[in-house]
Amino acid sequence: MPETKSSLDIHTEVARLSAITTHDGTVIIIDPELGAVSGRSRFEAEQEIRRRKAALKGSEAA
Repeated sequence: MPETKSSLDIHTEVARLSAITTHDGTVIIIDPELGAVSGRSRFEAEQEIRRRKAALKGSEAA
C-alpha cells in the first residue's frame, strides 16, 4: 500500500504516543524527534522529553 500524507500523519501520531513499560517499571517513550527516552515513570520520561526539546530549541537559537 503506498504511503499517503494522511497515513504518514497517522504514523507520526502513533509514534508520539508509543510507550513501553519494562518489567522493572522503567517507561520508554518513543518520540519522533528525539527517539527513545526513558524514565522511572511516564511523568519522568515526559519531563525528560520536554527538557531535551527545550535544550534543542536553545541550541538552535544560539
